[in-house]
Amino acid sequence: MAREIQRFHVGIKAFILRDGQLLLLRESVEPSWWEIPGGRIDVGEEALPPEEVLQRELREELGTDFRYRIDLPLVTWIRPPHGDRKQFAFLVGFLCRTEGGEIRLSDEHSELCWVDRDSWQSLSLAPGYERALEEFWKRVTV
Repeated sequence: MAREIQRFHVGIKAFILRDGQLLLLRESVEPSWWEIPGGRIDVGEEALPPEEVLQRELREELGTDFRYRIDLPLVTWIRPPHGDRKQFAFLVGFLCRTEGGEIRLSDEHSELCWVDRDSWQSLSLAPGYERALEEFWKRVTV
């Protein structure tokens, strides 16, 4: 009996720290969950280094004025299907640190917030992100 092949999107996310706080973005479409900046690897980007894909995503979501430094991959997790997202996503989160500039949100997000290790639990997070944030705060020193 043949096994069904599980198909995943692969996503790259940025755990962006500023003064000990992590950047989260609120989706502009309902149910407007909070999520970590970044996105999926698009067709044609398979051969690119993950950091280049992440840079493209951050330019799209945060604008070109915002400056940051990408460090090491830190957290991996699975996002289950939800809403109009019909596939699982395998996500890799890179630690990033701000270096200045101004964030200009795209239409994908309605607002941003900076949270510390104790203040994020009250937010409505996109499915799968609670585990990612728990892992992040266990591994990072600020």
